[in-house]
Amino acid sequence: MKKVMKRQITCISLCMIFPIFVVFPTSPPEAPSDVIQAAEEGLPGFLSNLPPSEMENFGFSEGDNLDEAVLGRPFLNYVILSTRVRNYKEGDSIYSVLTQSSEWYFPIMIGDETKCLLRVEKGDDGWEAVVLGYAGLAKRVALVRKVWPISEGYDPFFSINAPVYNAYFSVLQVDEYNLTQISYGSQNITEDELIQYYKDLQPLSETMKYLASETPVAPENNNEDEDSGSGGGVVGCFISTAKGGIYR
Repeated sequence: MKKVMKRQITCISLCMIFPIFVVFPTSPPEAPSDVIQAAEEGLPGFLSNLPPSEMENFGFSEGDNLDEAVLGRPFLNYVILSTRVRNYKEGDSIYSVLTQSSEWYFPIMIGDETKCLLRVEKGDDGWEAVVLGYAGLAKRVALVRKVWPISEGYDPFFSINAPVYNAYFSVLQVDEYNLTQISYGSQNITEDELIQYYKDLQPLSETMKYLASETPVAPENNNEDEDSGSGGGVVGCFISTAKGGIYR
């Protein structure tokens, strides 16, 4: 009995000397099965309502067969709330900046080419596919994943603040202090220029300084970031079940 007591006391002493640290994930979570099911069930309806005259605006080529469109690897959206921007202090990590949302984005693929994105959200009746589009953004997300491939151990986190789509990514497998704008530059920027820009990850402190200059001082609310920021011209058209039409 005395020996047991000594071991317990030793354990308690060690725990007091070495605090317990919370280990944050360095890779985004996998999509739950019900999210994937909602995407699979919702995609055919969106594609069937896509007019032939709008194919190009949704990232599809004239000869594409929409029956061959499939879901790519999804990602969970992490938003950047304006309070996180205002409260940021140099030295804070990306974990103090990103806030997990209830939105999943699925790249829509034909072959190995990304065409657009399908957004799945959680509503009162469960998960539902609600928007198809964002062709320009989809291609840049695909390019980020090409620069930082999962085959080499990378898996970027993405932040898309709808509907203006001030979009960013962070590669936590490199460090916790980078945040790079996806929509950097103009529409005319070349792919080679974008690849180099994406390789040179932007320091979190610099990006937060930029965001602070762009973020209006306003009270917090659930939709505060939906109307702030600059989109960088990479969004494109989208179809929304809520709005019932094609929007630019």
